[in-house]
Amino acid sequence: MLFERNDVRVLEAFRGGDFDYVDAIGEVSEADFFRVITERKILDKLAESYPSPRERHDVPLWVYMASNLSMRFHGEHHFHAFPFLAWIPMLGD
Repeated sequence: MLFERNDVRVLEAFRGGDFDYVDAIGEVSEADFFRVITERKILDKLAESYPSPRERHDVPLWVYMASNLSMRFHGEHHFHAFPFLAWIPMLGD
């Protein structure tokens, strides 16, 4: 996936009604949020006390917590929003 800033194209798309949904949260806000909680090691501290039935963690708990926070940052319930993160182009929509 490739992103390119093109203000003229975006404005034309708005005027043409090409958007079905617009998310009010920008990637800059989310990036700033995660930068702060990473710098302060908040996820590491939370992961230490996060309840988990597993004895072994191949994926650190903070990864699950960060993905859950990211989806909630966009107003999505983590189970229902999973396809937004796990979309595979070969499988289509």
